[in-house]
Amino acid sequence: YLSTGQPWKTTDVVHAALTLFTDAPTGMTGNDDLGTMSAWVVLSSIGLFPVQPGYDTWGLSTPVFDRVDLSLDRRYHPHGRLTITAPGTSDADRYVQGLRA
Repeated sequence: YLSTGQPWKTTDVVHAALTLFTDAPTGMTGNDDLGTMSAWVVLSSIGLFPVQPGYDTWGLSTPVFDRVDLSLDRRYHPHGRLTITAPGTSDADRYVQGLRA
C-alpha cells in the first residue's frame, strides 16, 4: 500500500499482523524461518520494515512503543543513532502524521 499512496492501509495490515504473535508458548506458530519472522516482528514493532529484502528501502509504520533509540554503525550512518518517538499511539490512534529527520 505504500506504493499506491495509501500508507494508512499499510499501517492497518502491519498492526493486524502483529496481533497474530504473542509472548505465549504458542505465540509463534509454525516455522520461524531461522528468525526471519522474529526479526520482522521486532522491526515492525519499532515502526520499520524492509519493503524488499536485499535492498535498502524501508517502510514506515506506527511503532508500538512511545520511544525507540537505535545505535547505528557510523561507517554507514554518520549520526550514529536513530530515535523514533510516537507518544500516545493506541489501537485507535496509530497513523503516522509526519516524519522529521
